[in-house]
Order: sequence, then C-alpha cells, then structure tokens
Amino acid sequence: MNFIYKIAPLVENTSLLHLLIEVDNHDLYFLIYSQSPFQLHGYYQANMPDGYSHKADMAALEAFVQSDPYLGGKLASVKICYNSNASTLIPASFFKVDDKAAVLNLLCGVDFPTYAFHEAIPNSDIILAYRVPCTLYNCMQILYPKNTFMHSSSLQLSNNLPEGNVLQCMVYGKYIKIFLHSQGELLLATYFYYNLPQEVSYYLLNVCQQYKVDVADVKLMLSGLVEVSSNLYDDVYKYFLQIAILPTPSYVLMAPTMQAVQPCFYNTLTTLALCE
Repeated sequence: MNFIYKIAPLVENTSLLHLLIEVDNHDLYFLIYSQSPFQLHGYYQANMPDGYSHKADMAALEAFVQSDPYLGGKLASVKICYNSNASTLIPASFFKVDDKAAVLNLLCGVDFPTYAFHEAIPNSDIILAYRVPCTLYNCMQILYPKNTFMHSSSLQLSNNLPEGNVLQCMVYGKYIKIFLHSQGELLLATYFYYNLPQEVSYYLLNVCQQYKVDVADVKLMLSGLVEVSSNLYDDVYKYFLQIAILPTPSYVLMAPTMQAVQPCFYNTLTTLALCE
C-alpha cells in the first residue's frame, strides 16, 4: 500500500467534517469536507498495487485509517462509493435479485470472493448491479460501521440527463469511465483500460461510431486525472472540438491546505460529495 497524497485538514473538531471515499480496483480516494458552506478540507490517495486480495495490505490500510486523527476520528458522516468496473446496467423489467451475482459472474468472470449489490438509478427504469471484493467491503464496514455506500455511477447518473449529444469521460490512473447521452437518453455506461493517451481517443471515437453519434455534434466533458496542459487532452482535442473539463463549482470553498492539490484529483470526488 502506497500513499500518494496526505493532505490533512486544519479543523480540530472532526465531528464537523464529512468523509467521501471512492474505491476502484487499485486506488482509494478520501475527500474530507464540511457543509453549509461546502468547503474542501483534506485529501488522501492510496494505491493498492495488488488490489484487495492480500490480507496484509488490508490490515495495513485498516491500521493507518484507525491511527489517523481525521480518517479514524468521529465524523459527521461517511459516504463510500465503490467505483467497480465489475458492474452492469439492467432494465428494471428484466432484473431479478436472485440472479444478479450469476449475471455479474457471466459478464465479468470469477476471480475472488465478492458481494453482489444493486441500486435503482433515480428517475429511470434502470438497475445497476455490481460487486465488491469481500475483503474490501468487510474492511470498510469495520472502519466505518455507520457508512452509507453505493456505486459511483448511481450518483453520477442520478443527475438530470444532459440535453443533446454528450460524452462524459472520467479519467483514472489506469482506466476511463464513459457515459454517452443522446437527446436526454443514456446510451452507454462502460469502462476501458488504457496505457497511452491515443487509446483514450480511440475508445471515445469508437463509441461515437458504434452508436452513430456525429463527433462534430457531440459535447465531450472530461473529468478526473486530465488537465488542459496534458498529453491526453491534446490528443483528444484533435478529434473533439466541443470539449471541456469539469470545473469545480464556484461556490465550493477551499481550505488553504487544498491549494497543494491540483483540481483534477478531486473534481469528480467533489461531484460525488455534492450528490444526494
């Protein structure tokens, strides 16, 4: 387990602070914030090179969180977002609770013991089914027994669907997550692994081609680990002229310590924290 960022808050009373945790296959992101007004106070990022199958790594994570005065302190609330790519969207009319684990095993394969969950996407007839490694889920339940948890996509798709043709691309360290909307309808929600910026461009162009969406008419919204000055942005800009990076809302305040973190590291987390 490696910690990439450890930006601790300056607030001493942890009971005033809220914690959002996003977890993917190899990384954990911790965003510490307060409400009324909404202000970002701290940010931690941990990398788990071997995933969550090794008990020693999970024990190290548990020990660190419990020893940290903020992550392990008394908090106002804890929200955990499992950004698992072992997930799928199912029309509600075809969804059966007892079949979700078998469907996920069929689509994603069987690797290690997991728990299967499902959530209804608000204002739609879609169910999101996903699975979480048992070791990871059990660890989070021990650390934060009163947490609320969901899949990141459940929150991201709960917002009103954008008008027109919109391609949302969330960039993470080893993969991207794509939502394609057309005329207020969700056409696709999927993940792709990448090594080079050119691969991201290929996936985005291929998605548009497969769903017959004109690249010239689509609005591309980037978020996550991408900046205007990055190679990834430069390569994507060759093909998409209507392109923007998700901004941090103007009403979000920043503690002085957060100035050490580039916005691309926390803008998707901020969006998740603001979603109810």
